[in-house]
Amino acid sequence: LEPMIDYVNPMNMYASFQSYGIAPRYRSNDGGITFPFFAGAPCNSDWNTFSVLNSAGPNTFYAAACAEVWRTTNQGMVGSWTQISNFGQTDIWRLYTAPSNPNYLYAWVLDQTSPQPKTPYLFKTKNNNATAPTWTNIAHLPGTACTAGVPPAEFPGGLAVDPFYPDVFTLVNGGYCGT
Repeated sequence: LEPMIDYVNPMNMYASFQSYGIAPRYRSNDGGITFPFFAGAPCNSDWNTFSVLNSAGPNTFYAAACAEVWRTTNQGMVGSWTQISNFGQTDIWRLYTAPSNPNYLYAWVLDQTSPQPKTPYLFKTKNNNATAPTWTNIAHLPGTACTAGVPPAEFPGGLAVDPFYPDVFTLVNGGYCGT
């Protein structure tokens, strides 16, 4: 479950849940009593539809769906979504905004075309409201390889953007191999 609550009007809530391998997102305007409005991007991610609200206005939010980042400016109404990334064969693990600058958006992705362990990347845009935002690959994040055919359990752990400086962040990248 990936909830979001509008920081201006808390009666507006969003929820994403996993249902048979897809994760649709719905919107409530009555404080969560009902969720009648479909607010998902044109397609849904496999397990979770990660979304973040824009810090300048809660009608705009961003969702990770179908391996790309999508933007809506009217609370996710059907037909209101615009694809704003072109990463390719990736799985977007998380999205983050900068509290001090509504133009910043971070996307933590796993490259699905790479061999195990999947290669994590961190992308950033400073113009997320542009028609075609420019994304910068900040870093190839280190991972831990597994041995003896044991599948890796490596996922981005989290990222926190500094509340005053949008280019400063702290991240956690977890990687381990189970036996």
